[in-house]
Amino acid sequence: MLSAIIPLGVFAFLIVNDVVDRQEEAVETALAQRTDVLAGAIERHLQVYLEALHGLADSQELRAGNLSAFYGLAKRRSARQSDGVWVVLADATGQQVVNTLVPYGAPLPVRPDMDTAREVLTRRAALVSNVHPGIVAKVPLVTVSVPALRGEQPAFELMLAVPTDIWRRVLAEQHLPDEWIATLTDRAGAVIASTHLHDQYVGKPAFPLLRDVTVSSDIRGLVTGHTVEGIGVRTAFVKMGAYGWTVAIAVPLETLHTPARKSLMTLAFGAGIALLLGLLGSALVARRLAHAMSVLSSAAMAFGRGEAVALPGLAVREAEDVARSFYKAAEIRDRAERDVRLASARLTAIVETAVDAIVVSDETGTIQSVNPAASRFFGYEAEEMIGQNVRMLMPDAERSEHDAYIANYHRTGEARIIGIGRELEGRRKDGSMFPIDVSIAAWGVDGKRFFTAIMRDITERSEAEHQLQQSRLLLETMIESIPDPVFVKDADGRYLLVNEKSCRVFAIERGKVLGARDRDFFLPHVAATMENSDKRVMSTGEVVSQEEELPDVVNGAPHLYLTTKAPLRNVAGSVIGVVGIARDITQSKRAEDALRAAKSEAERANVTKSKFLASASHDLRQPVQSLILFMAALKGQLEGTSSVRLLNSMEQSLDGLRALLEGLLDVSKLDAGLVVAKPVAMPITPVIDRLGDEYGPRAAELGLKFRTISSDAVVKSDPVLLERILRNLVENALRYTVRGGVLVGCRRRGDRLRVEIVDTGIGIAPERQDEVFEEFFQLGNPERDRSKGLGLGLAVVRRLAHLLGHDTDVRSIPGRGSTFAIELPLAANADVVLEGAPVHPFAKGNGIVLVIDDEELVRQGMQAMLEGWGYQVLTAGSRDGAVAVLGDRRPDIILADYRLRDGETGLDAIQTVHVQLGVTIPAAIVTGDTAPERLAEAKAGGCWLLHKPLAAAELRQAVSELMNAAKARA
Repeated sequence: MLSAIIPLGVFAFLIVNDVVDRQEEAVETALAQRTDVLAGAIERHLQVYLEALHGLADSQELRAGNLSAFYGLAKRRSARQSDGVWVVLADATGQQVVNTLVPYGAPLPVRPDMDTAREVLTRRAALVSNVHPGIVAKVPLVTVSVPALRGEQPAFELMLAVPTDIWRRVLAEQHLPDEWIATLTDRAGAVIASTHLHDQYVGKPAFPLLRDVTVSSDIRGLVTGHTVEGIGVRTAFVKMGAYGWTVAIAVPLETLHTPARKSLMTLAFGAGIALLLGLLGSALVARRLAHAMSVLSSAAMAFGRGEAVALPGLAVREAEDVARSFYKAAEIRDRAERDVRLASARLTAIVETAVDAIVVSDETGTIQSVNPAASRFFGYEAEEMIGQNVRMLMPDAERSEHDAYIANYHRTGEARIIGIGRELEGRRKDGSMFPIDVSIAAWGVDGKRFFTAIMRDITERSEAEHQLQQSRLLLETMIESIPDPVFVKDADGRYLLVNEKSCRVFAIERGKVLGARDRDFFLPHVAATMENSDKRVMSTGEVVSQEEELPDVVNGAPHLYLTTKAPLRNVAGSVIGVVGIARDITQSKRAEDALRAAKSEAERANVTKSKFLASASHDLRQPVQSLILFMAALKGQLEGTSSVRLLNSMEQSLDGLRALLEGLLDVSKLDAGLVVAKPVAMPITPVIDRLGDEYGPRAAELGLKFRTISSDAVVKSDPVLLERILRNLVENALRYTVRGGVLVGCRRRGDRLRVEIVDTGIGIAPERQDEVFEEFFQLGNPERDRSKGLGLGLAVVRRLAHLLGHDTDVRSIPGRGSTFAIELPLAANADVVLEGAPVHPFAKGNGIVLVIDDEELVRQGMQAMLEGWGYQVLTAGSRDGAVAVLGDRRPDIILADYRLRDGETGLDAIQTVHVQLGVTIPAAIVTGDTAPERLAEAKAGGCWLLHKPLAAAELRQAVSELMNAAKARA
């Protein structure tokens, strides 16, 4: 029996020892695989950060030096990462100029680790720092850095600050078993993150085992050692060659050995007890143990093949312990395999759905795998690329250069292109080239090196950058070609852009203007005014134009600028500054002041002229009026005698003189605004017919033809004023036509009726067609022949047409004639029916007329003419004289001159008579004063207004109507 137990014990020991070895190998394999997966996850995070930094480094805002706008862009992009990173920009001296963790413009420190900054700017390559305490955030972190170029030279170090908590989360996302410890260390062997007491060890040296691994030349491997707490561990590690970091996962040796060794010791102890208890039970134990060992052996073989382990119930307790170890080892193996499959599936999904091309090649350059995006980019099917050298995707000029890079990396380990983004050209299957952005990462498995190239088609970006460059060049050309100063300021008032003209204003070179403020060039009160204007534009968001007086920075002479400022907005619509243009209006302002003074002088001269005309008109009208009155009285007495012919000639002369004064009166009325238009819907035919009836005979007397073409149209106009316009135009046409004739016609044009007066007269030169509408302007009348008019008819036409809102124009050919036209708006139905005014013979007068005039001759002439018409006449030369002459008589109407002696007026005299009699009597002011003030005053007094010289028929008509008004009141 002893001979049976001893072999069985030895056999069980060998089986258990084999199981322990297989279990350790399975766990170590899973440990190495999980370490590779973890290293890949960390590298993907770094690649994402590097791509984000390269995008910021190429941004328009940074290249233009607009740090305020760059701060906003970096703030938005770092927020997209959504994992708590921030952007830092430092200049070549290490001075931070942008830090998105604090508000823009806040004081920032100098970077302490200048060696890293110098390496980034010198090598012009990306770099990942060691762990260090943040000087602004006050938390441990690492920085990912790339150089930012200005032109061809590196000007800034652009960094992404990544807190170590982010790397701790990356480690935790791997869901390692509780006993396993994942650690990430930097180039110096300091802990960046750990799943075991992270806060206690971060930033401190790793335990000796990991420090030894960091300085060793091995890229990957398995080592055994102890943690700081003295725990024995089996550790798998992978070095990230491009970044200098080390990823390690440690498993306590107890987790590997304790269950199996415990089972072995238990089994040995049980075998000894069994041997001591007696030979009788050894046979039974041997049988049961043999069965258990056979089952365990089968389970060990299944475990080694990676199959599921199924153990039935064993009657031996020690064998049950071994079985439980099998189960636990199988669970660890299955969990590791499941995690590997999950990580592999996640990686496959990322690669397959990535918009960028991903190509994996080995150390010989042979393509191992590609994603669908690579097929789309290059035009090859995946099968056409796998197994081929990666050079097939490169242009000929870059193939040898690529081989040299790879050979150098194998020889020296220097990452000249590994881990660094570059812009290259890709070659499609059809031979066409296109720009790509390439980032290459190196990694290894089982001692073999592989390279992953991530490529992005930047055709659209390159074209956009080209167009942006062209647009920028065009904008700069336009700005520089503007003869006025053009400037752009940020929200702090610092100049971001100026043109050459602005530099001349500051009398300083452009480089010293950019970044400066107005207070750096001008006196404090001048700069304060300019800065307040900028703030108003930014706060209101409105465009502001204002005059600003700035001293010449060289000689101090004042210059006046018309400055227009508008808010400068970013893509989000927020106001971030001011853009403006200033024009030096010093000379034009002086010219404007001189012109204003000249205009004021001209207006004073015009007022003087109007007063002179009014005064002269009054002085002329008085004697003319006397002549007309005496002429009318004399003509009634000499009717039927041989003197009538002589009187008719005198009457024609007086009519010409009266026409002159009436023309002056019309212009005065229109200029004074006393003529009120009363437009109505009216038929045009009666007006045209009257013109034909009146001017046809006159044209025949001159040997001319006069023809009218009427229309049934209804127009909107003032009947009286419109007829006055047409009469003046017909008079003008007859006056300047020697042969041929005159045509008055109508034609429709859309919603308007065009009335044209066409003549075959002398015509008007093109350069003088506007002058004919000016006062006293005449063509072909240097001798000022009164039979050709006074030059006021067309001036009245232009004013009346403007009052009515009618357009007028003239077309003329010298020597062939002219066409004057007026356009009238059409109406639907007539409001009035125009007929010729009926002419009634005057009946013999009956009534008392009070005449008040300070001119004796006028009183006598007026009295003679009125008495000849049958009226009784009372005359007076003043207000008191009027009261005295009344006695107990009450006149029916009053005719009073406006201007009396001793400062009295006819209105005063009329008012005095009204008070004396206690009743209002119809009255008319008969005056030669054409001043607008006099006209308005007479109208306000409620009196009729008659202007000297007054024709006898006109006076008789007015007296008759006043008498009718008096009878109506009685």
